[in-house]
Amino acid sequence: MSQLSWEQRTNLELQRHEFDRNIECAIVNDKSGEVVQLVLERELGCSVGEVFERFDAEPLGSASIAQVHRARLKGAKGDVAVKVQHPGGQDLMMTDIHNLQAFSIIFAKVRYQI
Repeated sequence: MSQLSWEQRTNLELQRHEFDRNIECAIVNDKSGEVVQLVLERELGCSVGEVFERFDAEPLGSASIAQVHRARLKGAKGDVAVKVQHPGGQDLMMTDIHNLQAFSIIFAKVRYQI
């Protein structure tokens, strides 16, 4: 298999991030909770109803990589906070970290050349 060029790798990364961004938008705009339920069931390996007595579809808060929902575990008396990470969130964070590392190396080299 031939090596991908930098341009091809960059295009693949951009396409993957665009796909992840579309999924994130689907989660953020998911008023019925269907997308969040699918993500949770994939992570838990069972239905949401098997774990939770109640799960609020409307998030308490949302950020760039995850959102938090109120829920009650089966048999529990109090509520819990359930953090649902947006698909691709971890990959996006790692890409940001690698980019920051690359920029810091370039900046250090340029800074000392001046």
